[in-house]
Amino acid sequence: MTTFENYALDSERRNAFNRSQQKSKPAEILVYVEGFADVGFWHGILSPYEKQNNIKFDISPYSENNLTTGKDKLIKLFSQTAQNFIICLDSDYDYLLKSEVSNQINDNPYIFQTYAYAIENLKCYAESLNSLCIRATNNTDNTVNLAAFLKDYSSIIYNLLVCNLYYYSIGDESTFSRKEFGKIVTFGDIKPNEYNITPSNYQEKLNIIKESVAKKLESLDHNNSITQFFKQLNELGLNENNAYLFMRGHNLYHFISKFLVVICNALKNQHEEYIIKLADDDKELKDNKGNLYKSSIHVTCLLANNDKFKDCFLFKKIEKDIDAYLEILKPSGTHV
Repeated sequence: MTTFENYALDSERRNAFNRSQQKSKPAEILVYVEGFADVGFWHGILSPYEKQNNIKFDISPYSENNLTTGKDKLIKLFSQTAQNFIICLDSDYDYLLKSEVSNQINDNPYIFQTYAYAIENLKCYAESLNSLCIRATNNTDNTVNLAAFLKDYSSIIYNLLVCNLYYYSIGDESTFSRKEFGKIVTFGDIKPNEYNITPSNYQEKLNIIKESVAKKLESLDHNNSITQFFKQLNELGLNENNAYLFMRGHNLYHFISKFLVVICNALKNQHEEYIIKLADDDKELKDNKGNLYKSSIHVTCLLANNDKFKDCFLFKKIEKDIDAYLEILKPSGTHV
C-alpha cells in the first residue's frame, strides 16, 4: 500500500498531502477496484493519463483488511469518493437498468464503470479476437471470422437477453433467471463431451443455441412493457449486433475462451502439417516445427490480458468519464 494506508478514505488529508508536495512530484490518486484481477485492467486504462497530468494512480482491491473483495464492498464507499479517491468497477446491469445503485454510479464523477457488463466482455471485444489467434499461432490464416461470429451470436441472443433484463428489472428471476439465460446461450445444458464446437461446425452449434433461444422466447409473455424496454435499452447502445457486450461476463468469457483454444489448435496443426510437407527429409526444416511456437503465447493468456478494445464504443464512454474527472482536478489543489 501507499503512504495513504492509514487514512485511505480521508480525502481532505490526502488532498492536503498532495498540496504539500513539490509540483514536480506526481499527486497520488487512490483507486479501489473489485478484485486483484481488475488491477491490471484498470491500470492499462488509467496509466496513460499519468505523465501528462502529473498524477499517479495507486490501484488496489478494497478488502476491509481481508481477502474478501467485490462490488458490494465498493458500494459502501461510494459516498466517500473524492478528487483523490476514485472507484472503478464492473457495470453489471447498472448501466442499462435504473436503480439506486446505478444512479449513484452514473451521477458520481469519481466512479468509473465498464459500461459493458464486466471487464471480461471488453476483453472479448469482437474486433480484437482474430489478432489474438494470430499472435498465439504465428499463422495469419482465418479459419473463423470472429468479429462476424460474435455479430451472428449477438443477433441470436439479443431478444432473449432483453427479456432476461426485463424480468431482472422487475425482480422476477423465478420466471427467467440470469443463470438459466447463461446456460441457454453457452451450451450450459450440453454435456462437456458433446460441446465440440470447432472451426468447421460452429454454425451448426450456433443453430443449437438459436433453437434453444426460440424455445425459451415462446414460453415468455411478450407484453407492451417489454416492447418499451427494447426501445429504452437500444437508446443506451444495446442492439442485435453487440448483445455479447452486455451479457454476464463470465459466461461469455468461458464460452469464447474455449472456442479460441479450438481455433488456435486447428491453426497450429495446419501450420505444422505445412512445415512437414515442405520439409520432407530435410532435418533442419523439420526442426523448425519445434521452434515454431517459441515466440508465441497461449491464447488464453492473451485473452486474459487483452487490451485491444479501445475502438469499442463503450470504451469511448470510459474515456469521456476520465476526461471529465481530469477537468475537475485542474482547478483543485491537486497539481495536475
